[in-house]
Amino acid sequence: MRLEALSILEEVIDSGLEDVTLPYVSGNSIRIKHMVVRNSKVGWLVYNSKTHTQVSKLFCKSSAIALAKSYAEGKNKRLIIEELDRVIEKNHKDCTFYKNTLNNCKDSVKREATYNRYEVSLLKTQSAKKSLDRFIFW
Repeated sequence: MRLEALSILEEVIDSGLEDVTLPYVSGNSIRIKHMVVRNSKVGWLVYNSKTHTQVSKLFCKSSAIALAKSYAEGKNKRLIIEELDRVIEKNHKDCTFYKNTLNNCKDSVKREATYNRYEVSLLKTQSAKKSLDRFIFW
């Protein structure tokens, strides 16, 4: 009896959330209207549940949510969002490399140059993330 009531309540909530473009967690996925975002070994996957197709594979969770929201709102911002995702991926990997170099470097000149590159990559990553946040929250 109690389980039936919970399942009915969950169905009512899920059906109401289909009309809203706010992300919500359902099981192991994030849903925005008919768009589904899931994490996998290869990155964040965005699916369209109406057409049962994969829309995109992205590096960053924010990129996947931004893309799902843009599709759910009827706007196609895929090229911009995928470009921002590539910027985040590239600079995130660069930051990881620079951090490793900083931890293992003995030469002070090389350390300074690497630290400057690390800061530039970090700023580019943060800037791209802020741009993605605009797609999600506005």
